[in-house]
Amino acid sequence: MSRLRISIALMTIILAFCIFSVCKVNKYGKELIEIIDSITYSLENNETEKALAEAKDMNVYWDKLRNKSSMLVQNEKLLSIESSLTRIVPYIEKDSDELTAELETVRKNIIWLCSSEIPYFRNIF
Repeated sequence: MSRLRISIALMTIILAFCIFSVCKVNKYGKELIEIIDSITYSLENNETEKALAEAKDMNVYWDKLRNKSSMLVQNEKLLSIESSLTRIVPYIEKDSDELTAELETVRKNIIWLCSSEIPYFRNIF
């Protein structure tokens, strides 16, 4: 009987950690998407300095987030987002045409990261 209780307790702990990690990843993803939308809005209104400051703040936020998320998410998923994020500030500074495409790539990668961490049947098997 004690083995059954221990097994139930372990399964409860594992389930709680899974729910916690999904909630955290989704929260971080929503915050990053809000920052990206803010940068896009600033660029559409020709507020380049504001967009540049937001992009630099986003990189600082990403550095903190990457350290927290590295134990919850596979590293290759984080690297794909990070490689795009590192190009945003130089693109803003150079007023590059590729900036909107890069912002959209980051946005899509974050959405993919959040959806791939939810335990849907297609993500498990």
